[in-house]
Amino acid sequence: MQNGFLKFALAVLGLLFSYTVANGQSPEIALARADSLFSARKYTQSLEVYTGLFNQKTYSPAMLLRMAFIEEGLSRHAEAIYYLNLYYNHTFDEAALRKIQDLAAAHRFSGYDQTDMDRLATAWRRYGYTVTLALALFALACTVWLLLSAEKKTIKTTPWIAQSVVMVLLLLHLNFPFQQKAIIHSDTAYLMSGPSAGASVVTKINGGHRVTVLGKHDVWVKIKWESKEVFIRESNVRPVEF
Repeated sequence: MQNGFLKFALAVLGLLFSYTVANGQSPEIALARADSLFSARKYTQSLEVYTGLFNQKTYSPAMLLRMAFIEEGLSRHAEAIYYLNLYYNHTFDEAALRKIQDLAAAHRFSGYDQTDMDRLATAWRRYGYTVTLALALFALACTVWLLLSAEKKTIKTTPWIAQSVVMVLLLLHLNFPFQQKAIIHSDTAYLMSGPSAGASVVTKINGGHRVTVLGKHDVWVKIKWESKEVFIRESNVRPVEF
């Protein structure tokens, strides 16, 4: 009986091992393999592994930068800018931002000018957690102030006003409607007047442009293009925020 159970257990372990080998490696092993291929200048092979990891939402800033480098070398500039955007969102590396703008200018991609709202969004992503913590602690301090005042029966309007202001600022900070950006990655994309294949074609554009996302209707994304509100298929755009 024991020998039979042991054989069964070994068989199960063997099947599990075979399944693991057949269905890929752990992300850490796959990333190390991709890095090794990149170091050996086997760029296309490393990109294949990196892309698989990225699709599994496993990535690092260094990996994104390497993917951008390879895509640029393959003359896939829209993809290169896409990964550089993601890298910049993680690191706030000004050199990456300059590289994005240089690539955009060289290939006449629009939508990469830094507006005041873009700078504000960057600052919010960079310091958002710190600001949230500071406002939350200040709100807590105001609450303690109110409780102590209540115990002493000397409640004044100042702590109420302070707490109200802080709570409003906290709500605005957590719910500020920053507009999402996306990059058109298809070689050719049609911009439609409405969210339907039967709508009229406004214009046809190439990939690489960065646009502001205004909303979504089924498989259509509403974007802003040259001061117009148009629609594009969701499969033709890639958001540049995780």
